[in-house]
Order: sequence, then structure tokens, then C-alpha cells
Amino acid sequence: MIIDLLVFVAGITALTYGANKFVEHSSNIAAHFNVKPFIIGATIIAFGTSAPELVVSLAAAIKGTKSLALGNIFGSNIANIGLILGAIAIISPMMVQENILNKDIPIMIIVMALLYFVSLDGLISRVDGAFLFTGIVLLTGYCITSHKTGNNNSKEKGVAGSTNNMGKNVALAIVGLILLVAGAHYMVESAVRIARVLGMSEMFIGITMVAVGTSLPEFAASTAAVIKKKGDMSIGNIVGSNIFNVLLVIGLVSLIRPIPVQKDLLYFEYPVMLGFAVLVYILGKFGRRFSRMNGVFLLILYVIFIVALTLK
Repeated sequence: MIIDLLVFVAGITALTYGANKFVEHSSNIAAHFNVKPFIIGATIIAFGTSAPELVVSLAAAIKGTKSLALGNIFGSNIANIGLILGAIAIISPMMVQENILNKDIPIMIIVMALLYFVSLDGLISRVDGAFLFTGIVLLTGYCITSHKTGNNNSKEKGVAGSTNNMGKNVALAIVGLILLVAGAHYMVESAVRIARVLGMSEMFIGITMVAVGTSLPEFAASTAAVIKKKGDMSIGNIVGSNIFNVLLVIGLVSLIRPIPVQKDLLYFEYPVMLGFAVLVYILGKFGRRFSRMNGVFLLILYVIFIVALTLK
């Protein structure tokens, strides 16, 4: 138990440092190619910070613990909004850009509704997985074409266009991503061992401890983005990560091994996940920003969800 606690702390340390470096140098890469920060948040960073969910869910599917794989995604998507976006908004309120509010958040809602639809028959089949995975390919292309700015010849000042600086940014971004993913992996592994010693079920572990653990990269990367005054990258990271979790992670996992869906998930976890996504749109639409009050509201709802899940 003591060793697991030490590994847990070491994992969080590596994760936080790696996220900071990853955001910093990914921003430099974005500016070098004259791409808006949201693109980096919704694609590269979202993919990178979704890697823990992907690794954990694939491993769980291969080992036959499919409830852990599915619970991880449900819990992670809910935690990304209720816990992480709520905490980030409290730390630093963020304005919501029109393109994010009118295009990207609705896409996130549609993707979550699509997951509900393919689960109604009680099984996410290989055909469903192929359908979901095709969606992430199409959405990535859409994201790039709809958010890219101007032409690639107009580089931002402060980002050197030399090959040396570009190579350094790429190398350090990769190092940051490795630390981020490795830190999350060891932190989650130790957390799962601790939880199982306490006698928790796989589904509960997946939705709570594993989900929060695999969501920590989103929290670390989004916090780093906010501190660096890049709120649009922070929101893009959360929205993009939720989309990647459904289309990429569940898509790949179900391609490898179809995922059975318990009926009670359709009446509780699914509606809660979709409800949080719709709530993000409503709060952004009426306030045009995520205020500290919105953040507190999201956190309270997340706590209520965890309490209800525990009682359930």
C-alpha cells in the first residue's frame, strides 16, 4: 500500500510537469504553422491526453474486463465536464468563442447521443466500432479545415521559424507527452490496486478512480493552458477529448472486442453524460463565458453524481 501511494504521487508529478511542457511547445508548433490554438487543443492535445483512456480501455477489453473499459469512458467524459471544466472555470473564468459554441460543442453532444443510439441493442459491435472510428477521421479533417487561419506563410512573432527551433519544440512536446501519459499510467495502476484492496467493483472503479485518473492529463493540460492565457485551447482540449474518447477509444475497443452494455447504464450513466454535455452548451450560450459560478455549479453536480452512483 505504501509503495502504491508513492507511485501515485510520482505519477501525478510526472503528469503535471509533462502537461505543462506539452502545452507550451504545442502552442509554439501551432503558431509556427499559423494555426489557431483551438486546433491544437481539439486534435493533438486532445489525442495525447486521451491516450490514457485508450491504453486503459484497450487493456481492460483484452483482459475481458469490459465493464471497466466502458465505465472508464463514461466516468472520464463526465469528469472532464463536471470536475475539470468546473475546476478550471473557478481558477480562471473563460470566454466562449462563437465557433466553439455553435459548432464544436454541438458536435460533442451529437457524438454522445450517437453512442447512446448504438448501445440501445445492448451491444457495441464491431460494425458500430468501425462506424465510430470513421467518425473521428472525418471530424479531425473537419476541425482542421474549419478552424485553420489565413495562410501558412504568416508566422506569429515570438516563434522562430528556423528548423532548429521547430525541431526543439517537436522534441520537447513529445517528451512532455511521454511524461504525461507515463505519469497517468502509473498513477492509475497504483490507484486501481489501492481501490481493489478496499473491495470496490470494476464498474465503480472505472467510473470513479480510473476515470478521474485518466482525466488528470486533461486537467493538467487545461490548467496549464489557462495559466498561459489560452482559454480557447483549454475548452478545445476538453471538448476534443470527450469526442476522441467516444469515437476513437470506444471505436477501437469495440473493433477488437464487442462491448456488452448493461441496461441500467442506459438509464443513469448515459443520460448523465449527455446531460453534462448539453449543460455546457446552455451555460455557454446564455453567458458567453464559463464563470466561477458556473464552475461551482458543475462541481456540485459532479459531487451529486458520485454520491448517487455510490448509493446506486
